[in-house]
Amino acid sequence: MSRLLNYKKTASSSLHEPEWITNATVLQRRLYLEAKKQFEAKKAEILAGKASDGKCRKIVASQVALAAGCDKSNISERKNPDLHKWIKDRTEELIALAQEKLRSRASRKKTAEEVRKENALIRHQIMEYRNHDYAKIAEALLSSTLTESHKNISAELAELRRENQTLQNQVAELRETNKQLIKSINISPQKHN
Repeated sequence: MSRLLNYKKTASSSLHEPEWITNATVLQRRLYLEAKKQFEAKKAEILAGKASDGKCRKIVASQVALAAGCDKSNISERKNPDLHKWIKDRTEELIALAQEKLRSRASRKKTAEEVRKENALIRHQIMEYRNHDYAKIAEALLSSTLTESHKNISAELAELRRENQTLQNQVAELRETNKQLIKSINISPQKHN
């Protein structure tokens, strides 16, 4: 029975978690789980060949704290030395993995088929960029042409409205003159009788 009391199950043997996490607070555990999640995500990016810059190769403590929903001071070396060391060790592991991946990629030469595919992909991207630029230029030209055309049509419409008003005024004057002439003609024969 005493042997069972002295038996201590190591967390790292089954769960691959550090020993200090068993005595950790809820906040420390939450920070650890978030750091572990970011480590796994960055490791997967590196293995997939997608991690290019330095931030993709490091676990950033402030980002872990932000994702865990707490202040970044909670993840400082002074408050959480074990977690801080774990993050530092995993960051070194990520950097080493990225360097190894870079070396293995650089040492392997591409096959002719890979070069052709890459070349075709780059040409396709260039054509897309050109087409996008051409579309932007066409839209700008069309927009300026339509704006200029709209201004011209608006000016012509205003001129036609003024001319229409002038002609309506002339018609009204001619009608009035016509009425007066008809009245004078109607009045003139009556005087002769």
